[in-house]
Amino acid sequence: MARWTGSRVTADRAYWAGRILQAASIGKPLLCPFCDAPMALEVPWDIDHDEKRIDGGALGRANQRPAHRACNRADGARVGNTRRSRARRRIR
Repeated sequence: MARWTGSRVTADRAYWAGRILQAASIGKPLLCPFCDAPMALEVPWDIDHDEKRIDGGALGRANQRPAHRACNRADGARVGNTRRSRARRRIR
């Protein structure tokens, strides 16, 4: 599994930061896929994967999208909690 630090992550964040700025400059801001609020560099953000990595999603930009950090991490917690709950039910 790929690491979440290093030159690849830095390059991907730079790419998406440019896209966020470009979209805002033409009056069509990128929207957070979870809350539909406009993305802005002033608000902490993460790179979300359209198809989750745990479900076999790719690392490439075609599977990426920017999302507000709070929204993305809440979704990750929800997915993780659901998976743990299902695993516990199978064990019983």
